[in-house]
Amino acid sequence: MAKVDRYINILRRLGHENTTIDYLKMDVEGAELQFFEDVFNKTPQVLRNIKQIGMEFHPGKSETRKKLYLKYVQLLECFGFKLIFGHILDVPHLQFKGNGETRSCCYELVWVQDRQW
Repeated sequence: MAKVDRYINILRRLGHENTTIDYLKMDVEGAELQFFEDVFNKTPQVLRNIKQIGMEFHPGKSETRKKLYLKYVQLLECFGFKLIFGHILDVPHLQFKGNGETRSCCYELVWVQDRQW
């Protein structure tokens, strides 16, 4: 897995540490867990300034990985974010059948901050 710079470092480098972010769009090709682990464990305060998060999710087929994603989705809810959009990416080579339903290794999700904290 490629090393991804910390979100707080990117904010600082751009001079946006205390700026309201209207829409944070992330497509980090599988490094979503690294982002969540860092933000929730070290700098959760950065979420206060984000109004919406759009993210491509890559949970894959691993049950362990799916559980980690679910944990962070639940934490986003605890931090005042509400899932408002979810879409399975319609790319046939990424899709598979699971429990009789079409699943994918990749989803597009959007959360909006539902309250101020």
